[in-house]
Parts: sequence; structure tokens; C-alpha cells
Amino acid sequence: MTKNNRKGKAAVITNAEYSKIRQQILTEKYKLLLDIRWFTGERWGALVQLKVADVYREPGKAKTDIIFPAIIRKHRPDGSADTTEIPVHDTLKESLERYKPETQSEWLFPSRCHHSLRCGIALRVN
Repeated sequence: MTKNNRKGKAAVITNAEYSKIRQQILTEKYKLLLDIRWFTGERWGALVQLKVADVYREPGKAKTDIIFPAIIRKHRPDGSADTTEIPVHDTLKESLERYKPETQSEWLFPSRCHHSLRCGIALRVN
């Protein structure tokens, strides 16, 4: 049963379906977004709030772990959240090193308003 109106389970896609979806994406930015989601399992909201420093140790060199700070992760009912470090898969590392983030932005995926892709959210302080 697929999710409908917040009920049921979300469908799990196969490797073949993931590859088909990825082949349809034209830009490296959105391919990387999908890759990070696929290899980490993090929520889209957390992905678009990643900073370059969370992913790269220096320009063009991916860290061995992606850091998802507590402030961008889904919080528990009591309001708490944990920072998580997720190891970078070799395929994800290749994708990260192929992507060239905008040098003038601290955000990995900056929006037109030059913040994280989610302009309407409170900006992360760090």
C-alpha cells in the first residue's frame, strides 16, 4: 500500500528505478541532490540546508562523512535533535567531487535569494 493522505507506507524505489530517474535529470546540482538523498536517506529539508563546509574539506575534495547538524534535522516531539555524520559512499564521493558549488555562497544548494534553497525558513546560525 502506498502512502495516501498520510496513511500507509511510502513506496521504496529499486536501483533500476533510481537510475532511470537520475538519467532524466539534466543538471549536476539536482543529480547530486538525488544522490545525497539516495545514499544518506536524509529528508529533503535537511539536504537543502547543507552548507559547503558540511560536505567538503576543501574545494573539490569531499569529506569522508557528511555532517547533518542537529539544527537542520527533524526534531523529536520534545524539540531535541542530534547531529549525525553519515559515511560517504564511493559513488556519492564521485558525484560530490564532480559538482562545483557556487564559490560565493556558504550553502551547498543556494537559492535565488542566496541562502539555502528554503528561503522562507529561519536561517541556520553556525
